[in-house]
Amino acid sequence: MNVCLNEQVNFIIKRNLRRESPEEWLAIAQQDGMCCEEREGKRVYLGAMTWNDKKLVQPIRAVYHVTERTIEADGQILLTPTVDAEVYWTTLVCEYEQ
Repeated sequence: MNVCLNEQVNFIIKRNLRRESPEEWLAIAQQDGMCCEEREGKRVYLGAMTWNDKKLVQPIRAVYHVTERTIEADGQILLTPTVDAEVYWTTLVCEYEQ
């Protein structure tokens, strides 16, 4: 990423969240993100934040898409919610839409 930042090249890189729990991103999304209830039992959170890392030459933007399901599409109610999170590093600056 530092090479792209130094060369002023725009990028979108999907983060590997193997060491982070989706529930952590759900907490961030619930606090700062925009919530959209797509159907009963399915909430989708969209948002962005500035990511600071000692290894990077400058802060970059982290964009997240977090889905929380309490009811499956077929109507099955879940005992515990399932959470899916996608997070991307990017230099692009555009607002998210519903």
